[in-house]
Amino acid sequence: MTGAELRERLAEEILIGDGAMGTYLASLRALDGKPVELLNLSSPVTVASAHREYIDAGARLIETNTFAANRLQLRRFGLSDEVRSVNVAGARIAREVSRASRKDVLVGGAVGPVSTGMKASVSDEEMRNAYREQMESLVEAGVDLLILETFSDLYELQIALEAGLSLGRVAVICQATVAGGFGRVETGRLRRLADLVTKGAAVVGVNCSGGPSVVTEAVSQLARLVDAPVSAFPNASIPEIVGGRHLYSADPSYFGSYTARCVSAGAAIVGGCCGTTPQHIRSLVQAINDIDLPGTPRSFSMTISPKGTGSPAKEGLAPFVEKARSGRPVAVVDLNPPKTWSLSKLIHTARCLADEGVDALSVPENPGARVRMDSLVAGHVLQQETGIPVIVHMTCRDRSLIAQHSRLLGLTALEIGAVLAVTGDYVGEQMGQKISGIFDTGSYGLIELIHDYNSSSDAPYRLNIGCAFNANAVRLDAEIGRLRRKLDIGVDFVQTQPVWEPSRVQELRDKLDDVEVPVFVGVLPFVSLRNAEVLNNEFPGMRIPDSILELLRSTPHDQVASAGLDLARRVTEAAVRCFNGVYIIPPFNRLDVSSALVRHVRSFD
Repeated sequence: MTGAELRERLAEEILIGDGAMGTYLASLRALDGKPVELLNLSSPVTVASAHREYIDAGARLIETNTFAANRLQLRRFGLSDEVRSVNVAGARIAREVSRASRKDVLVGGAVGPVSTGMKASVSDEEMRNAYREQMESLVEAGVDLLILETFSDLYELQIALEAGLSLGRVAVICQATVAGGFGRVETGRLRRLADLVTKGAAVVGVNCSGGPSVVTEAVSQLARLVDAPVSAFPNASIPEIVGGRHLYSADPSYFGSYTARCVSAGAAIVGGCCGTTPQHIRSLVQAINDIDLPGTPRSFSMTISPKGTGSPAKEGLAPFVEKARSGRPVAVVDLNPPKTWSLSKLIHTARCLADEGVDALSVPENPGARVRMDSLVAGHVLQQETGIPVIVHMTCRDRSLIAQHSRLLGLTALEIGAVLAVTGDYVGEQMGQKISGIFDTGSYGLIELIHDYNSSSDAPYRLNIGCAFNANAVRLDAEIGRLRRKLDIGVDFVQTQPVWEPSRVQELRDKLDDVEVPVFVGVLPFVSLRNAEVLNNEFPGMRIPDSILELLRSTPHDQVASAGLDLARRVTEAAVRCFNGVYIIPPFNRLDVSSALVRHVRSFD
């Protein structure tokens, strides 16, 4: 079924989807810690029975039991070689039940995010290959369309969409999650979701995301943003965890009557997600039957609706960004928060840098995945004490999506105007304990989240968004591709990893000649040979040229710091000439070297 054929059907009817497969099957059959998708092989009768119950309840679109049946997720259970068998079995079970029902029931191939739990370590190419492998199996086994669902990261959703469209004549439905907040559902996020229609999505929609109230609000906004079919698949409710199990409390009649409002708001496909059962779908069908629907067929132009674009994003660039855009050189200095509760030494350093003319202070978040004072707290105090704007780093590693939302509110409350959105350094073992990173999103998703906040909150100003760029990447073209993705999402400035040679700065200028936002080139002055060798051998992204290391090794011990500062000055000169300034990273927060480099930047004013 093509996208056009699906839209023809949606022009004539409201398509009722099924409810949850994962949570419903888990309630019917013990899983023993195995993925629910394996029931396609071990208990196809159970899966077929669930499909049959949903059709009997009124569903005319059923989804295969294949949500997490991709190579990356199955690999966690040692089952990466079962991708094809699980997906083909899931599609055939659903196809046979649909055919036996003698009703016009569509089969959608369910595809969830492949990177769940591993965003920091999965490349775009790995994701693309995993999606294509799963989707090829589903299409080969006879699904009518593909349903991409429960995506929190819209960048990953676009990768999945592209993989689906590459298969040819098959309709692709794109569904994302949202979170209520900032006074209303995330408007900026919904705009980007709507934009997937222009990239080939046949339907865009919202699923999971709490109970019917949040999804209904989101779908109402989404339907105003795009003239295209919209879908809604809410959870039964927010779950309660009892004895390690997720329990959903919503009454089926409440779910049905509330979710039916999505149809009045403009949804063309409605169903249920986590916690819903055939009874929830039966109640939904009854509620929709009570709605007085228009008698004439609908048409879809598949365009973004001008009337739904909403208010423009709030204006306002941070002072150091405005200065860089005006052509004047900018000096940003990195100051690591302390490992203790005392900020007195850091405040002294920041005040001295303010006297030298620093333009902004960049405050990392637990660099090297080692515990330090909270970057927001340290940044706020430094800004209050010096009057110098701060750039607070936000990692994907240290906070859940909920906590990231909270952090953005805190940034606004404390009048911090700029953030650097980064993935975060690798987390391993510390003090004999295994520490886990969170990574609810990658850096792309974090940048998107900040955009959502800027467009959806009632804050008096917008947060300026910075991103990182690894100027020493082995595959520099791939890293530049990642940077361009971030620029497409929308960032206000770029901070690079340290660059060691002026010639490298010029090379970067040639490759990034079309980048319009300010770029602050990383400059790290060595203070000892050991400092350089540790960075080169133990820290990712710190690839120091052999010629630099040989120079330092041949320099008398008591002159290495001076030689390191001289190298940094030469890189600074190239950065001011080729870009917008420097991002000074002083080892151990050394005031002498950071002050010297700030003065050097000021000499170009």
